[in-house]
Amino acid sequence: MPDHAVIGYVTGGFNRHEFTASLISTVMEGRTPLDAVIVLEWGPNISTARNKIAVADDFLTRPTPWLLMVDTDMVFAGDALDRLIAAADPVRRPVVGGLCYSPLPGGGGDAPTMYELVDKGAGRIGFARPGTVPDDQVVRVSATGTGFLLIHRSVLERVRDASGDVAAPWFRETAVGEPLSLMGEDLTFCLRCAAQDWECPNCHLTERTRPLPPEASRMHPCPALHSLTAPLVRAGTDCKVVAVERGDYLNGETQRTGDDGKPYMAVQAIHADGHNDLAVFPGVAVMSGER
Repeated sequence: MPDHAVIGYVTGGFNRHEFTASLISTVMEGRTPLDAVIVLEWGPNISTARNKIAVADDFLTRPTPWLLMVDTDMVFAGDALDRLIAAADPVRRPVVGGLCYSPLPGGGGDAPTMYELVDKGAGRIGFARPGTVPDDQVVRVSATGTGFLLIHRSVLERVRDASGDVAAPWFRETAVGEPLSLMGEDLTFCLRCAAQDWECPNCHLTERTRPLPPEASRMHPCPALHSLTAPLVRAGTDCKVVAVERGDYLNGETQRTGDDGKPYMAVQAIHADGHNDLAVFPGVAVMSGER
């Protein structure tokens, strides 16, 4: 039995006929059963409208697994929703967007609404668009727009519970660290979806961050490892983190010590797949000026 879906969109009151024709094609020609089409007439503050779609007509109390959010300036094929659902997965790919294009500033042509997060330093973030897009492939990106965005209900539940934002649980314009600049509500939603959870397997400290590169790390003074600086690991990682005591004679060298007074040369993360990560505390030799 195919997955069911609900379509939701915000309108200013009048829609282009191309959008209406696309919507009719989806209903009449598509294979995905539609439980409802949620239409919200709204003016400014698009964030509130998008948040209301997620709860309008009690979507989250329905058994319907998928919500398709679509903008009224979009034109799409009648089977576009079917293809998105075929590419999506409730666990591995719970948010999938159609390939959409938007005009570049200054008349520089069109570019895909696919964005990679860029750290600009000093608390500032930005987004860069890819130069090329591979054909007929699902591409992982940091964020995309809501022009044609398929969302599994579990994502809405998880983001709502994690955001702690009662006024705007999913969509909100947010600061990017630049004067007079805000991140769009759709990009905020994507970053909230991709927020990364970290944990310490020893002291059980937890932390949530925005998406970070695969090799990024988070450090903390771990009270369960003699107050040594130890890494947090991504939540769910099968590993253990241990302190490595220095066993040789120091001979006057300065070496990092734990709160138990013993010298430690490293903290090691031992992963189930066999690879290890090390945070090393190098010894410091002490020179004497005497001859």
